[in-house]
Amino acid sequence: MKAQLEKLRTEAAEGTLIRRLATAPKTRELLRGLADHLTFSPQKLNAQSRRA
Repeated sequence: MKAQLEKLRTEAAEGTLIRRLATAPKTRELLRGLADHLTFSPQKLNAQSRRA
């Protein structure tokens, strides 16, 4: 599970980098939402796994 969380964190960081390079506003917004989702998900999963 830790490896999966790390992979999601890496993907979120890459998405943020790509978003910064994007020139189209719609693309930037799409990538921002995706990075936000990937950033939130590992944290949420990590918190849930601690409760279990």
